[in-house]
Amino acid sequence: MKTLKIAICDDIPIVTTSIENYLLEYTSDSFTIDCDIFNQSERLINNLNNSHYDIYILDVEIPTINGLQLAKLIRSTDVHAFIIFCTYYTQYMKDVFEVNTFDYLIKPVTKEKLFKTIDRITDLLDSEEEEFYYKKRNEVVLVPFKNIIYFEKKGRYVLIHTENGADEFIMSTNDLLKKLNDSFVQIHTSFIINLKSLIRLSGENVILKFSNHELQNHQILPISRKFRSYARTEILRYMERKF
Repeated sequence: MKTLKIAICDDIPIVTTSIENYLLEYTSDSFTIDCDIFNQSERLINNLNNSHYDIYILDVEIPTINGLQLAKLIRSTDVHAFIIFCTYYTQYMKDVFEVNTFDYLIKPVTKEKLFKTIDRITDLLDSEEEEFYYKKRNEVVLVPFKNIIYFEKKGRYVLIHTENGADEFIMSTNDLLKKLNDSFVQIHTSFIINLKSLIRLSGENVILKFSNHELQNHQILPISRKFRSYARTEILRYMERKF
């Protein structure tokens, strides 16, 4: 059974304690919960070099370094962590989309609301255990879906772009699509993207995030006229499932 490491950051101790107590009651067949509490943003920042967290639960209005600033700092080194904001106000909802927020909970946070959010996260993590495979010469290559940024089609060949670089193999577009789950969407005759790497839909382009790539930290790809309506519908549907 895997452990989900969760960082809770709020300047009000009774809030962090309440959320921690709820989480310790959470049960799952696949995951256990391990929480760290921080009542100052600086303490969490100082801990980031030594600890990795799967989930961050952040208050928006933390003194000195607010929750949105803290989330941007986290995102600069970790694109995969789930960020959940908790606040008494709805006015920040537009701003938090900039950091690929997973959920936005209005205080007071109830056990029921929190559990629904954690359920969605564990469902996503279970699906990320899936792998894509392709044959290359005399070997079969396995790549976790979560490591794939996008596929690029060039004639008979497919380029698979991952956190660790790119590789090339032969496969038709139809066969490729059959091997993928609903986190992938075709946006162009040449491009199939992993929606979990999407950080922005900007006009007729998508911006994808690389978290560990030495040469680049994002990739801009065009949405073609042929796939525009379909791609936008699928992207919005994915975002609705997330939020």
